[in-house]
Amino acid sequence: MIGRFVRLPDGDLTTLLADPESIHDYLYPEDEDTSRQVAELDVDKAWHGIHWLLTGTTWGGDGPTAFIMRGGEQVGDEPVGQGPARGFTAEEVRGIAAALHGLSSEILHARFDPQAMETADIYPSEIWMREGDEAFEYLDSYFDQLKDFVLGAAKEGEALLIYIA
Repeated sequence: MIGRFVRLPDGDLTTLLADPESIHDYLYPEDEDTSRQVAELDVDKAWHGIHWLLTGTTWGGDGPTAFIMRGGEQVGDEPVGQGPARGFTAEEVRGIAAALHGLSSEILHARFDPQAMETADIYPSEIWMREGDEAFEYLDSYFDQLKDFVLGAAKEGEALLIYIA
């Protein structure tokens, strides 16, 4: 399972929410439409570990730091991988960016608890104890990319789609 993030204009998100079936064509266009520039980020299997570092929970959490697993608006019932995508408006993205802005590697490393992560069955299971600090470096590398991606979306006034492929 791979975490995927897509930056898009707020108007495109509104269109997708009104016509959820169009999400397949939006995410996977059959032709190479060069007029539509979509920024995408793949965080590999790090999505669940990053969620844990941000919230300290397996699937829950409150507020904008829980955005990987919670919040936003589901884009209908159309599965795009492991279920429907969720969309966050440009305003919501600004809130997420503000929450991520002050988070550093040091703060996340202090939250990294391989034993608790394995007990909580954080995906991908069974790597946290075995890999130790290398597992943290894996998460931290993708967190840095995700943080930059979200901050960029906020700066450009863009919305965000999240889905697990």
